[in-house]
Amino acid sequence: MITLENRVKNGVDWLNSVKPFWYREIDLCSMDIEKPDSCVIAQVFGSYTYIYEKGFIEKEIVDRGFTLGYFYKPEEEYVFLQQEWTKVISEMRNKDLA
Repeated sequence: MITLENRVKNGVDWLNSVKPFWYREIDLCSMDIEKPDSCVIAQVFGSYTYIYEKGFIEKEIVDRGFTLGYFYKPEEEYVFLQQEWTKVISEMRNKDLA
């Protein structure tokens, strides 16, 4: 099984390939991975449905760390996923400043 860290890395790699500097558009204070109106995809593309409109299936979305999936929602996993995205986005922003 793919780790949550690797899922986020996959998501970052995909976002970097389709929208460079996407992380500058994220409001970390309002970002909430569990909510489709304030998750990473919604903040970057305006709507969580964007990812489905691009033809992604649930497994691909989960494997990119954008969600844990509809039927797998232990709260501690979402907390970790939120923390990992926050960490990675903060690191990317700090590199911009260096």
